[in-house]
Parts: sequence; structure tokens; C-alpha cells
Amino acid sequence: MKKNQYRRYIFWLVAAVLTLAAGLLDLTGYRHRQDKRLQQQSVVDKIEVTPSNQILTAGELTLYQQKYDQLRRQLTVVVVAEAPVINVVAYDLLIQFDPANLIVDSVTSSLPEFDLFQFRRDFGLIVTAVKKPTVDKQTYFSKTQLIQLNFKIIKSGRYDIKLVSRIGKEKTQLVDSQTKVYYPKINQLVINIL
Repeated sequence: MKKNQYRRYIFWLVAAVLTLAAGLLDLTGYRHRQDKRLQQQSVVDKIEVTPSNQILTAGELTLYQQKYDQLRRQLTVVVVAEAPVINVVAYDLLIQFDPANLIVDSVTSSLPEFDLFQFRRDFGLIVTAVKKPTVDKQTYFSKTQLIQLNFKIIKSGRYDIKLVSRIGKEKTQLVDSQTKVYYPKINQLVINIL
């Protein structure tokens, strides 16, 4: 019987020591986490936050009808940019039109130093252009043609082709070499097709 009491005594002693050790480790970990939180908080306090909701407006993007071929039922529209104070490295264009009656045949870049990407949407087209990494010259727009859009016309009628400032999360914008985003003035075309 004394052996059983001795074993119980040893068992409870080991259990108590393990409980104390676990509590001590948890307390040490808690203090370490508290110290780390305080260090992070002091680093965050040193960071200055500048307001990012500043909207920069500069430049202008204009749609022009370049050509209409009545026989082939094709329409050519160009986008011209005016941004003489922005070193543009990328831009996004939201072009809204009736895709059921105007079908995009082609979109071509007028600037060989930019790679062009197009995304068809139910409202029309998103065009994104990014300056090639191998090009190191600065790019300022002064009545510069950016792209040419060729449309196939399905039926006669009055059509609006618009540069749109925002649709959902997408925006028409210019981006400079410092990654500042500018929102240019934009326009729309009204075209009567016979």
C-alpha cells in the first residue's frame, strides 16, 4: 500500500511541476508577445501617414472620328492625349459603346514604346497600355494619338462612343513614372450611321 501512495505522490508531484512549467512558459510567451506588440506599435507611431484620397486631375483624352467607309461599313476612331506635364508610363481607357451594333475589328497602338492589352466587356472595351521596360525615354503627350479603334458596323443608327471615367472598379487614368494616378478630362462621340 505504501508503494501505491508513493506512486500517487510522485504522479501528483510530476503533474504539479509540469503544470508550473507550462504556466511559466505561457507567461514568458505572453510577455514576449506583449513586448513585440509594443515594439510594433512604436514603429507604427513613427510612420507618417499622408492622405491617399487626394484626386489628381490632369491631362485630356479625346475621341475623334478618323474615317468612315460606308461601303465596307467600317468606322475608325482614334484617342488623342494631351498631358504635357505628366511622364506617362501607363494608361487605362474605358471605352463605352453598343457592342451589339459596333463590333471591334482591331485596336492598335500608335506608340510603339507601349504594350497594349484589350479586354472586351459588355459595356464595350478596356484598353490598358504599359511602357515597355526597355524604353527609358520620358513620354509626355502633346496632341499624341494613343490608339486607333476599327469598328464593324452592324446596322444604321445613332451611336455614342464614350470615354468613361469609371465603371465599377475600373477607371480611365494616366499613371506617371512615380506611380501617381491622374484622372484626365474625357469626351464622347455621337455618330450617325446611314
